[in-house]
Amino acid sequence: MELLDDTLGGMLEKWAAETPDTDFMVYPDRGLRFSYAEFDQRVNQLAKGLLEIGVKKGDKVGIWANNVPDRTNTDVCDRQNRGYSGYHQHQL
Repeated sequence: MELLDDTLGGMLEKWAAETPDTDFMVYPDRGLRFSYAEFDQRVNQLAKGLLEIGVKKGDKVGIWANNVPDRTNTDVCDRQNRGYSGYHQHQL
């Protein structure tokens, strides 16, 4: 697989399938640790939730967050193009 032929979301799904128990993200100050499979599941749940409340592919959703796990979920969900795209800085 060429890097340019896939999305961040696609790569996450691939790694979650190939190495589900490997650490993806660790926040020691918050006592949080997510494997690739756990993080992929969180992203899928977020995407499903956005779709369930009526957010459609191409809709704009603003995210105001610091560097926290939930921000990473939304970034990957956006890159997977599973229902919305976030605003870019110049659009705010």
